[in-house]
Amino acid sequence: MRSTRARLTAAVALALTLSACGGADDGQEAASPSEDTSAADTGAMDEEATEEQTSEEPVEETTASETTEEPTEEDADAGGTVDTLPAGVMDSPPQTVGEFTLADDSGPAIIYDLESGEYVSVDTQTLSSPYEDLVSEIETDNTEAGAGSCGLNPGGTSAVCYQRTEDGVITMNADAGTLELLVTFADDFAAAATS
Repeated sequence: MRSTRARLTAAVALALTLSACGGADDGQEAASPSEDTSAADTGAMDEEATEEQTSEEPVEETTASETTEEPTEEDADAGGTVDTLPAGVMDSPPQTVGEFTLADDSGPAIIYDLESGEYVSVDTQTLSSPYEDLVSEIETDNTEAGAGSCGLNPGGTSAVCYQRTEDGVITMNADAGTLELLVTFADDFAAAATS
């Protein structure tokens, strides 16, 4: 009887131990830790992936900021674009702009020409219209140049540049076939006016 009682006590103790561990099925206990381990491994992998993505993001931001740097005065001297031309730039325009020479400064527009016969006229009157409104008229072949943009007028009959100044907008005009030449002129004009 004593051995039966001892066996019964041992069986009860074993049952209590198994129920405290979460069940009598040894297979479940074995599976449970491995599931927890794989979940922990997945979480660790997710954290590593997040850390890699986070460490890469500042590199992308640095690259973006490098591409959007404002032009410097040194860029303008090299024929690049500038933000604005000085106020009153047309009161005393440059005598030479790249290969162009000031030929006539006696009217509402001044004329710069090349020895080969191409010319550019620059209005001496500064416009007070918003630059954005003016430049929206030259959507065809619109190209940044100087302190603004150049392109063809709505009819495609002439090339035009709108250039921002501190006191308004000035207009440059040339033949439609010389748009590329006008873009170069606008860059050179900005460089000459800001040097």
